[in-house]
Amino acid sequence: MKGRERLFQHQLLKGRVDALVVISLPPTEEEFESMLGLGIPIALVGMHHAQCSSVAIDDVAGARTATQHLVNLGHKKIGLLSGRPDDPFGFSVPQDRRNGFMQVLAESGLEWKPAREVYGDFTMHGASRAMDDLLARPDRPTAIFAQSDEMALGALQAIRRNGLKVPDDISIIGFDGHEMAEFSDLTTIEQPVQLMGEMAAWSIMERLKSPKSESHSLTLPTTLVVRNSTRRLD
Repeated sequence: MKGRERLFQHQLLKGRVDALVVISLPPTEEEFESMLGLGIPIALVGMHHAQCSSVAIDDVAGARTATQHLVNLGHKKIGLLSGRPDDPFGFSVPQDRRNGFMQVLAESGLEWKPAREVYGDFTMHGASRAMDDLLARPDRPTAIFAQSDEMALGALQAIRRNGLKVPDDISIIGFDGHEMAEFSDLTTIEQPVQLMGEMAAWSIMERLKSPKSESHSLTLPTTLVVRNSTRRLD
């Protein structure tokens, strides 16, 4: 948090920037007020705010697509590899993706057991450790929805370390479209990262050219990319 305070109290407030792009990490309301007070163009990536131009994806819809893919393949015992239960930075992503997952389970009439959820802290190492824990529990899931590709990659390590095969013994789907997902043959929900960056840059340039132009709020679709980490149950 000290790094954030240093950024807002020194660099930004001393007028060292002509525009600002905020990616992923949600500013607090106090930080928003500090940014807006600078009177410079601001673009948000991965979140929305009424007073700024922004571009993001619908994380709930993306998680719904991921979960529905597993349900369509015949999976009924689906585990959830979440980020963390209480996020200190105010990220909405973990809860949004969890909500989408839970919505599809409820709509499909599938029973949810809390023991099928573990927390990987959005890291490969954390997910690998969490997956070891999940695999040691009774009534092992036949499929896993990981809230990020990085966690899915860590889960893959744990699954193989425990002598199981993907997707023969367990299917897994990630989220984000990480560059390693294709290399690992991971089914994922891909978000248009490059396009989001381009749209944020465009909005900044428009505001620099026309300071009184209106802000824009865009929500871009995600894409299901099916590879060989998921399979239909026999």
